[in-house]
Amino acid sequence: MSEIELLVIGTSVPPDTKAALSEADIVIHNQVADCTQLGGRDQQTVDVVLASPSERELISFVADIQDRIPNIPVMVIASGEDIPSDGLLEPGVIDYIRQTDFQEHGELVAHRIRSFLATAQQDDEGETIEGPQDQLEWAANTLTTIAGTTTGTDLKLEEKLKRVISTGAEKLRFPIGYITRIESDTQKILAATGDHEAIQPGKTDPLGHTSCQKTIDDDRPVVLENASKENVSDDPASERYNLRCYIRARIIVDGEVYGTVCFADEHPQDGLEGDVTQSTVKVLAQWIGYEIEHHQYEAELEDREERLQTLFEHAPDGIVIHDEEGNVIDANETLLENLGYDHDEMLSMNVADFEVGFDEEFLLEGWTGMSEDRPLKVEGTHRRKDDLTYPVEVWVSRNRHSEGDRFVAICRDVTDRRERERKLERHREFVESATDMITLIDSDGTIKYVSPAIERVLGWDPEELIGENGFEYVHPDDRDERTDDIEALVEGSEGEAVLEFRFECADGSYCWIEATARDLLDDPDIDGLLLSSRNVTERKEHERQISALHDATRDLIDAESKIEVADIAVEAASDLLDFSLPSVWFPEDDELSLVANSDDHQRLLEETGTPDPSHPRGSWVWDVFEDGDTVVRSPMSREELAADVPLQSSIVLPIGSHGIFACAATGAVDFTDRQVRVAETLARNVRVALDQLEQRNALERQKEFVDDLLDAIEDVVYVLDTAGDLQMWNAAFEEVTGYESDEVASMNATEFFAGDDVEAAAAAVEGAFESGRTRVELDFRTRDGEAIPYEFIANVFEAPDGEPVMAGSGRDRSLHVEYEQRLEEQRDRLDLLNQVVRHDVRNDMQVVHGRAQILEDHIDDDGQEHLREVIHATEEAIELTKTARDLTETMLREEEDLKPISLDRECSSQIVEIRSQHDRAVIRTDGRLPTVDVQADEMLEAVFRNLLQNAIVHNDKGVPEVTVSADVHDETVHVNIADNGPGIPDNQKEEVFGKGEKGLDSPGTGLGLYLVKTLVENYGGEVWIEDNDPEGAVFVVTLPVAE
Repeated sequence: MSEIELLVIGTSVPPDTKAALSEADIVIHNQVADCTQLGGRDQQTVDVVLASPSERELISFVADIQDRIPNIPVMVIASGEDIPSDGLLEPGVIDYIRQTDFQEHGELVAHRIRSFLATAQQDDEGETIEGPQDQLEWAANTLTTIAGTTTGTDLKLEEKLKRVISTGAEKLRFPIGYITRIESDTQKILAATGDHEAIQPGKTDPLGHTSCQKTIDDDRPVVLENASKENVSDDPASERYNLRCYIRARIIVDGEVYGTVCFADEHPQDGLEGDVTQSTVKVLAQWIGYEIEHHQYEAELEDREERLQTLFEHAPDGIVIHDEEGNVIDANETLLENLGYDHDEMLSMNVADFEVGFDEEFLLEGWTGMSEDRPLKVEGTHRRKDDLTYPVEVWVSRNRHSEGDRFVAICRDVTDRRERERKLERHREFVESATDMITLIDSDGTIKYVSPAIERVLGWDPEELIGENGFEYVHPDDRDERTDDIEALVEGSEGEAVLEFRFECADGSYCWIEATARDLLDDPDIDGLLLSSRNVTERKEHERQISALHDATRDLIDAESKIEVADIAVEAASDLLDFSLPSVWFPEDDELSLVANSDDHQRLLEETGTPDPSHPRGSWVWDVFEDGDTVVRSPMSREELAADVPLQSSIVLPIGSHGIFACAATGAVDFTDRQVRVAETLARNVRVALDQLEQRNALERQKEFVDDLLDAIEDVVYVLDTAGDLQMWNAAFEEVTGYESDEVASMNATEFFAGDDVEAAAAAVEGAFESGRTRVELDFRTRDGEAIPYEFIANVFEAPDGEPVMAGSGRDRSLHVEYEQRLEEQRDRLDLLNQVVRHDVRNDMQVVHGRAQILEDHIDDDGQEHLREVIHATEEAIELTKTARDLTETMLREEEDLKPISLDRECSSQIVEIRSQHDRAVIRTDGRLPTVDVQADEMLEAVFRNLLQNAIVHNDKGVPEVTVSADVHDETVHVNIADNGPGIPDNQKEEVFGKGEKGLDSPGTGLGLYLVKTLVENYGGEVWIEDNDPEGAVFVVTLPVAE
């Protein structure tokens, strides 16, 4: 490969590209910035210029270079957006290479430069072929040269093709040539010449990425002279391989397109359209086809010889070749193994030495009389070297040979087959006596054998069916499917199949047959499909009845009324029981009335003039209804019938509390157990359907009742799922919110609230499903945006489907809110009144009490009685202010704040205080008060103060006596305050604790005992009155012991 000197202008060569150029013997002669730096030495030695001008400057740039270096080829480096148009390119003068290839693919740059320079040199140095005679001589010389490269050689096909394409490319002056093989829309290159890296032997491409499709579709060579000037939009290879010109022709082998031969160039060429060049390429393609065809033929001959020799050596049957006198010429390994001789021993023997089933004279006559076109088949006996014999089946054929006729005998050991034949005979005897039908058919359905059982089962004489196509006797509706089953059995690997089909009987009817088919086509003794068949008509009818019963059951369950159930039962019985005249009777008052029956049954009734019969209480049919047991009557007397109809047999079945189901016949029928079971099953299903219908109706009525009940509730009622979506609601819900039912169905509970209430509602729902209940007060938002204060209370339950739901109610709190506001105002006024009573009134009364005591020393005896009354009244008034204060504080408390309070301390302190106020009274304790804390508050002192005060004030004795005792009982403390006063009648023991109630002749207000009862009950205790012995009353107080 000659060295090329390269001049680089206006660019620098990347190191990898420079290395690739050097490896391709392309030397960088010089690198200059522009044309002005070119020197005289450059003009003398440079072979090609590599530069990077823009497309706009290209023509002037090349002209400038060629002014300085005439006829110098120029290779342009072009970016993706600045590729020169085809009009600016000229083969051998101007070409281009992509900028990316220049930077990254140095070997491709080197290949393009060498191809470009070769084109330029061809244009300068190519031979000239002018006249027609010269063209013909050139074509002849070209083909002769190409043929000479392979003639008389033992080259392999691949090497021949390589020489042909290489010589052809050289003679046709193309740098690239290749031969392809086209298979399954794929092109594979078999041989190639040239440096194009994508066109090398072994390369494959999809056919759509090549130009071969155009070539194989055209009998003439396909020519492209200049891709730059021709439309190549339908030629994907032009751009893919950068081929600017080519000539292609298809290769035909055995009348079929084998591939293509192609000569190409990356630069345009002129003169390819000539007839001589195209004819030369076409003849070359034909010659390549002949070479490939000849190679294939020789390979096939070699393969055939190898296969025949392999067949001879490894055939499963013994093979012997002998002459007309029986002398052995050759024998295969199988025959040697069967007879026990080695090869040399066999070649010294005569056929008569081991064939002992016939004498030698018979054998010679047989061979002499044989013709070439009619092989001879005989059954004989071979004798082994150890004198043992075995039966054989022999096929002998006669073949002409230059050294005398040759006889080829194929000898099959039939020892196993003879044993199978004996077994088959025994099997035939068994088949002849079998109850099942045994049938042997070909794969096409032709009956080869059928056992005598077919006459008993189907009425056919076996001889009538042998030779017939069995598929023709299969019911038309089953025929195609069973034919497909037999084909699948033959083609598949299962070996056995169970088939069901209807087969025509001798009387023209059809019976259901179940057949087990086995593929024994490969069994030489049977050579067919063996079917073992039995009549399953009765079973199929039972299956049909079961299926129909299932269908009827589904229809019964879906029925929407009792009459519909009865109609379905009648229709099902007509289908299931061929003897049946079905009817259904429902109880009405004291008789069974006909509600449904078949058309035939109704026709019989109308013919006798009793279209609406009934069975009264006391009849045998009524007894069946009451007893609940199935009754079968056959025959029946006329007295047993509800109407004068010609019924002689009947099955009467109770259907629970709903009535009876009857199936009758006009003749005497001996009902089978199966018929009775079918009728009982149908009756049982009818009863279940009627029960479910009643339950469904009851549930619907209950649902309607619940819906009516919910709608009658004025509060809103709702049911939510775990997501808060509404599942149920009452009419009040829609009335309050203003939403329609279909709107509510698509809403979530949170959509009925606004602002902070949305999160509160969501939290309430979530909390309810966690804790099991919820109570929340929120503003309920209506469709019009009105906010109504509501209290919602809900609990979590398990729905019928097992999922948890939250059911609750909501109550309008508008009136309650107004009431709370009024109550708050009353509390404020009560609190003000309490302050007045506690401060102003009490202070004034204490002033009056103090001044009255001062007057004791200034009032005469006549006025002392009046003064004492004044003092006593002021003391009671002061005491009343205390009671009013305690009662007001009790009423004003918003919630209980109970805590442990010492019982003995509170009680003892009040005893001391009351003693100081009433020096004439005697107050004692019965033993020590227990040291125990009770659940109460600071108001506990008012309980004891009022009870002690009451015991003294209402005492009619001159010396009031009060006894206080207490004892602990488990979790409570009992405190007893007993006095010696007048006592309290039984009819007033409850009333004295009422607000404003007073004792007999009592000057008090009655508020003290009302306060006691209120406080004690707030503490969780009780207070009641008992009679004291011998006189007086005992006030009993129970208080819970503090934890």
